[in-house]
Amino acid sequence: MQFKDSERDQRTQKDLLLQHLSHEAIVYRAVRNDPPGAADFVSHYESGRRPVPSQHYKAFAWFAVSMFASRTTVDRFVQNRAKTGEAWYTAEVRLVPGLGIYVVYRPKTTHLDVFGFPNDLLSCFTTIV
Repeated sequence: MQFKDSERDQRTQKDLLLQHLSHEAIVYRAVRNDPPGAADFVSHYESGRRPVPSQHYKAFAWFAVSMFASRTTVDRFVQNRAKTGEAWYTAEVRLVPGLGIYVVYRPKTTHLDVFGFPNDLLSCFTTIV
């Protein structure tokens, strides 16, 4: 996602901006399956998890799917999971306009909260990298 430097500098972690996806964006997500299925693109809410009480200000994120602008961030997560014996994969996702996808960029990180239906997000999957 592209933001003007001045916009990014003015926002804080608690000052988040929800944007309708207006252009293609390549992002990355850790998934459990190769190839991934719709279950790899469900939110915490859809999987039955609840927000931590001290983080209610960002409870909206429980309805989102975490993705990252940086492949390196996801690769690190996948490598750490591999050390515990869990199989995870780095999925490249090409988000496209027209699917009703919304994104929240978290300032000073590569983390994105992506809002969309699991099958729509799955349709954006391109490859395991």
